[in-house]
Amino acid sequence: MYGLIAILNRYSGIITFVILEAVCMYLVVKYNKNQQEIYLNSANTISGAIYQQYNKIMQFAELSVVADSMAEENARLYARLGNAKFNEYLVKDSTLVRDSLNHIRQQYVYTSALVINNSISLANNYITINRGSKHGIAPGMGVFSSRGVIGVVRSVSENFAQVISVLHQQTRISASLKNSGYFGTLRWKEQGDISHMTLETLPKQTIINKGDTVQTSGYSYIFPEGLLIGTIERYDVEPGSNYYAAQVKLFEDMGRLKYVYVINNLLRKEQEKLIQSETLPQKK
Repeated sequence: MYGLIAILNRYSGIITFVILEAVCMYLVVKYNKNQQEIYLNSANTISGAIYQQYNKIMQFAELSVVADSMAEENARLYARLGNAKFNEYLVKDSTLVRDSLNHIRQQYVYTSALVINNSISLANNYITINRGSKHGIAPGMGVFSSRGVIGVVRSVSENFAQVISVLHQQTRISASLKNSGYFGTLRWKEQGDISHMTLETLPKQTIINKGDTVQTSGYSYIFPEGLLIGTIERYDVEPGSNYYAAQVKLFEDMGRLKYVYVINNLLRKEQEKLIQSETLPQKK
């Protein structure tokens, strides 16, 4: 208490001056029209600037909610594309067209996810997303973004999943040339280069040109056909072989991942069962 009194005594002159200045300002503004208009205009300008900054802050805070909503809507739209459907009938006769339209099943569904961790500088890189078993995510599911293929789910917990990035030495993706349809195996061979991958085992008769678009071939139960990957930058025949090796410039910037989509192939178990039966020895 004595300290407070001492401070008031010490700065009493300044405090009195400030109070008198405030009273004078109030009287000047209250009883002078011109000064009143100046005060109101200044107050409106200052308050407007404050409100504008406040709105910007609130809009920024709401961006994550808007982005999540848009990502979920995109996932629903991806599921409506033609490559997400499975036609039970192969239409070879015009008389079957109408009937086949009634036998189209959903094959792929998509779940949006947020990237919460991403490595790009290692020999084997991984990505962590905020979706797990609780959201229907399971090992072996493919992951892609709006700009390209990202990787394959390796392991899951209840709320999170670890993804093997395309920037991983063990990554193998069946990819094809959009224009010609020839396909090969996509690998990451140049450690440290996060912008390029190599498309191998393209037959020498492949029709290939610089700038050709590379996409998923659909020859697996992980990715549907037609997901974008990148473009051909250069190509050459592999030494001592009859196959092309092409450098692919990725569409996606792997260092700036934010939202991705996890692919659930509803017919996967059936496909896996068939593949396993083909590899098992036949009983005599």
